[in-house]
Amino acid sequence: MGIVEDLKNTKKGKLPYKRRLDKDNLKSLLEESPPGIRKPAKFAERPIVDDKENEEKKDEEKKEIIDKKSSKDGARKEAVTVSVGTPDYCKSRLAICNYDKNLDIIARESCLAKQQEFVEHDRHLLENAEKKLKFMEHQTQLNIAQQILQIEQQNLSKAQEIDRHHQELKEHHLKRKQHQESQVQEAEKTKQRLRAEAKRREEELQQHLQSIQKALTELTALNGKVQAMTSSFKFQQHLTEPTKKSISLIHTLTENCEKIVQHCKQTKAVTSENHQKIRDIIERAQNAYEFWKDGYDAASRAGEAEAEAAAAAEAAAAAEAAAAAAAEAAAKEKIKAGPPLASSTPITVASPSLQNAASHRVVVSTAAAATGTEKVELPCVDIKAFLEYTRLQEKLKSVEAKIQSLSATPQSKKLKFDFQKAVNIPINAISPVSGAHLRDKLHKLSSLLSGQPVDVGNKRISIRDHPDAQLFCLSLIAKMIVKKGEEQVSSKHDTAFAIAMVTVGLWSEHPDLGELLLGHFYNMCPYILPCYIPREEGQSSQEFFKACGYKYENGEVEKQDQYLKRMSGIMRLYAAIIVSTPPRGSRHPHPHGLEKAWTWLSRILNIDPIPDVTATMIFDLLQVTGHALCREYRKQFQKLLHVLVKEFLPKLKNIASSGGSGPVSRLEIFLESSLKQHGNISPPDGLLPSSFWTS
Repeated sequence: MGIVEDLKNTKKGKLPYKRRLDKDNLKSLLEESPPGIRKPAKFAERPIVDDKENEEKKDEEKKEIIDKKSSKDGARKEAVTVSVGTPDYCKSRLAICNYDKNLDIIARESCLAKQQEFVEHDRHLLENAEKKLKFMEHQTQLNIAQQILQIEQQNLSKAQEIDRHHQELKEHHLKRKQHQESQVQEAEKTKQRLRAEAKRREEELQQHLQSIQKALTELTALNGKVQAMTSSFKFQQHLTEPTKKSISLIHTLTENCEKIVQHCKQTKAVTSENHQKIRDIIERAQNAYEFWKDGYDAASRAGEAEAEAAAAAEAAAAAEAAAAAAAEAAAKEKIKAGPPLASSTPITVASPSLQNAASHRVVVSTAAAATGTEKVELPCVDIKAFLEYTRLQEKLKSVEAKIQSLSATPQSKKLKFDFQKAVNIPINAISPVSGAHLRDKLHKLSSLLSGQPVDVGNKRISIRDHPDAQLFCLSLIAKMIVKKGEEQVSSKHDTAFAIAMVTVGLWSEHPDLGELLLGHFYNMCPYILPCYIPREEGQSSQEFFKACGYKYENGEVEKQDQYLKRMSGIMRLYAAIIVSTPPRGSRHPHPHGLEKAWTWLSRILNIDPIPDVTATMIFDLLQVTGHALCREYRKQFQKLLHVLVKEFLPKLKNIASSGGSGPVSRLEIFLESSLKQHGNISPPDGLLPSSFWTS
């Protein structure tokens, strides 16, 4: 209840509130709270206009209001009679009327101001619209002008393009015409060149035919001479069996040569293979003839000795019967003794060291002979191959002696070390990554051998810096390549082909490398020749085994399986060189082609095998080159495989140990599998095609 009392005590609470207002209450209310004139807050700051015009308007408005009120009051008086109030009441009423008038005036002024504002805003909008319209019209005109300019520029550029195209067509037509004329001229030159080439080939063919015909004529004459001398020989019984076989061999070689000549005449082509075959035939015929001549002379001497003995016996018989009987007995003893043996040496060898090995059959120490207890007669090497081996070994010795000049002074030793780096780094980096990689290594080595400056570390060196530098680099390259076969290829066979391709490329460009390379091959693995090194009298076991390629460590010879592994790696690298191709664009043919593999197989069949080594070497060569030999020689290669299986394989088995030989068994399985496939042998793993050079 305290709150209600408090509210009643407030000013507002003291105001009287009545629903109906009578005139008695009205007077007291007006006296108690006379109203004052107050302006609303929004009109408080606006000044009242005191202009004359406004005053006149106000007066007129007041009059109108008074008239309206008077009319209303008159109407009201008819209904209700209201008494006029006190002056204070009139004063308040006047204040209210004035306030209403002021409010009306302010409202009108606000309306007028707002109307004026709207008019100004409309005018401003209209002006902006006109400006925008003018701007848009101007912009449109500019855009149209730009479009017209762009169209003109496009038309101009198209016209220029058309003119340029026409000019290019004219130039193209002119060049085409010139090109056609040059082609016609080139075709004419080519035609003339082809004619000249055909004429030259025809002349060469005739020369080759004349050459092989001449060789055939000489061989035929030689055969006729041998046949005539043999048929008229009166001491036929003194001719040894090898001498008679040499006669048959000469006759067979003559027939073979005649077949080759007839084939060349029919095909009108003389290949290098034909030349090589004829040269081989002539050489074999000459050797056979010399062998026959030695046998013929020996038989003549034996026959003459026999005739002289017979004549002496007859003379003694005529003189004295007893003496004749004794002479006849002596003659019979001489007959029983037989003629002196003919020399088996087919060629004359000047060097005493070669004289011991110049025949097809040389005394070689076997495993038992290594102890000095037994010696057997064994054909160990082909004569021609042994002569080549000896020549290359002598050359290696002379090269080693000559390049010692690089170790004479400290300056030359530094230069030698730089050359070693220039050779070792590219060779050690060879791998079958890509053809570009191989070309890079080939280019570095070839540039070095050609005398061009090469970078080694921070230096630039050239073989022109020392007179023996080129020979040293050639020898070092050859030695490093063979060493790669011994160390790398022996463990990973497929790496042989990348090394072989670089080797063939270098050998083609630098032929001097070939003999040094073969010399190091033969020195490390004489079976590549093929050659079984004979043991000389007074030679120690260590010297003999080192000559055969064995290594010694702490005074002990290496084990047989390690030895075979190294020899296998060297043989595989050698075989990979045979089947690898030179780089495309090389101006030289393959320096050591497929015919070398055929020659090696022919030589190995003509000498007696040795345990394990022979079987391993044949297997490695056939596995690497067999696919190429089959493709090149076809039926001849199949015949060769048959000979290996039927004739040579039994020899290998005979010399194998009682427990059997792993290499022989492996070779037997390989040969039988190849023959089942008609001589077709799969290419070896890792073989790189000729197109690899361009990869």
